Amino acid sequence: MTARRTARLSISTVAALSVGVPAFALAQEVGPYEPLGIRAGSFLIYPTLSVSEAYDDNVFATKNDTDDDLITLISPQVRAESNFSRHSLGLTAGSDVAFHVSETDEDYQDFFVAGDGRLDITRRNFVDAEATLARGHQDRDDPEDSGDRGQLTKFNRYGGELSFTQLFNRLNFRVTGSAFRTAYEESDESDRDQNSYEAQLRTGFFVSPRINAFVQGSYNIEKRDRREDFDGIDRDSNGWGVSVGTAVDLTNLLVGEVSVGYRRQSFDQDDFNDEDGIGYSLDLTWTPTLLTTVALSGGGDFRPTSSEGSDAESNFRSTVGVSVNHELLRNVLLNANANYVRDDFSGVDRTDNTIYLGGGASYLLNRYLSLDAGYTFSNRWSDESSEEFTRNVVRIGVTGRL
Repeated sequence: MTARRTARLSISTVAALSVGVPAFALAQEVGPYEPLGIRAGSFLIYPTLSVSEAYDDNVFATKNDTDDDLITLISPQVRAESNFSRHSLGLTAGSDVAFHVSETDEDYQDFFVAGDGRLDITRRNFVDAEATLARGHQDRDDPEDSGDRGQLTKFNRYGGELSFTQLFNRLNFRVTGSAFRTAYEESDESDRDQNSYEAQLRTGFFVSPRINAFVQGSYNIEKRDRREDFDGIDRDSNGWGVSVGTAVDLTNLLVGEVSVGYRRQSFDQDDFNDEDGIGYSLDLTWTPTLLTTVALSGGGDFRPTSSEGSDAESNFRSTVGVSVNHELLRNVLLNANANYVRDDFSGVDRTDNTIYLGGGASYLLNRYLSLDAGYTFSNRWSDESSEEFTRNVVRIGVTGRL
């Protein structure tokens, strides 16, 4: 329920790297219930608008003194995509707006603008770029949430990523750099304002035309505006990692990549220990039948933290999730998902374990209009009993698209 969007390689880009051709060579057939878009020169424009009503039985994600509420959710979005024979360019803009009947302090007006493009220098080398500007808020089930019922934590985030890929016969290389800025709107959160930078170098080898095994190294820097936060702690850090993995594109069966490796993060605070762990990344899409799609996702990495005041040194977050989409009828789509999140805080005796279970359905009236319904159950158990909660959210709405 936030406007935060994370940049990642699209499935088509991963597939293109696996088979060794630029992504513009991949095309999709438009189905009878899929939007046609609005043609504007060399671009197709896809506008959508979703309006929903939701019931949340634990708005603040607390163990005790829970409050429920009815929420109106409005989500307009527009996506423009080029259909050039070479190169590509896209722009997406959208907003997530929520109005609460009782807890009006929880209302938010999030938005984002994101651009992406690819420059095909030759069929053997190309440049990818992404840039984003977003206003978001911190979900109440986030371990970093302040817990202040009178103040929703809001922030602005902007930055981008640039990568260059070179393909040889079987070898391939990719170098990527990214920089992002996060600034909080509330003055009592300003000690969390920070810049983050990351550089990656990947070397791959095509085991087969559709399987690309790779080794990747990375280096990251997290630097806050204030040398010390309001608790007198220097939260700046830097780290590195190395991993091995595989990108696959087995036609319509399995697409994506998986990797595992070692991560180490060092902190500027003198009495904070260097932390290490097993980092991993999982992003696979499996299509067992023409009507069913299964997506596997997850990752493990260090996350900046100010939780527990001056006590918590770092948070190693591990996630794993699975989602299933099934076409029951041509105009009836079903979905289900399960996710597990583990937040392991170093320096304090606290580990949070959170599960999210959900499902829903969409009834497509035509290619322009659909009715949607969904349900999400979430539960956290923790070494800190005050951080535990159980939450149920039910939603029903309508979506229009062109």
